[in-house]
Amino acid sequence: MVTNITTGSNILLEGNFTDFYVVDRIGVELRYVPVLLDQATGRPNGNAGWVAFWRTGSDVANSDSFRVLKL
Repeated sequence: MVTNITTGSNILLEGNFTDFYVVDRIGVELRYVPVLLDQATGRPNGNAGWVAFWRTGSDVANSDSFRVLKL
């Protein structure tokens, strides 16, 4: 892997990570999928299944707690 760092590249984030929050949202969505598709062909494979979704978000409580080092 070759990484090119040029002028103006963001190379480091430093800060107080106690001001960074990851939050699970309230509620879960559960869906029944009557026809599952084969990943290789995209055709129905004769199976059925369940899919669950939930939302997770993140944000910074105080944006002045972080600094980005640029070249």
